[in-house]
Amino acid sequence: MRYQTTETTNLVGRFNTGALVQITLYKLSDDTQEPLTDTACTEIGTSGLFKWSTANITTPPTSAEEYVYVMLDAQGNTAEGKVVLGGYVDHIDSSLSDMQIINRTVTNSTAGTMTIYDDDGATPLLVANIWEDEGGTQAYQGNAINLRDRLS
Repeated sequence: MRYQTTETTNLVGRFNTGALVQITLYKLSDDTQEPLTDTACTEIGTSGLFKWSTANITTPPTSAEEYVYVMLDAQGNTAEGKVVLGGYVDHIDSSLSDMQIINRTVTNSTAGTMTIYDDDGATPLLVANIWEDEGGTQAYQGNAINLRDRLS
């Protein structure tokens, strides 16, 4: 899974109920063990599921970072997983996402297209064919839009 740098998430592993579980976190970019403020995992009720919060990373990442975690109980049982912090959502091009949300967008029933304009409201940036049917055989003619081709 991927999470923003501003998000705190829980990593989870399954062990016997009542186990004492600790976690180790490894940074994959340099294969080092990540310093943690607390390594203890907490059982969720009596479910045998144990969680650990990424808020316990001593120095949280400021950009995309891949980690592997290993949970270990006193009997030597392990649960492992991978998580990406500071990835995906943090790296969306803000100008593109802002443009798609707030810039002028026009649907043209004659051409059967959708156009997103630059900040000036006149210069086309992206255009896509739009369709009234999900199969993409009936060009948009002013009724419902059920399919949009890729913006380019």
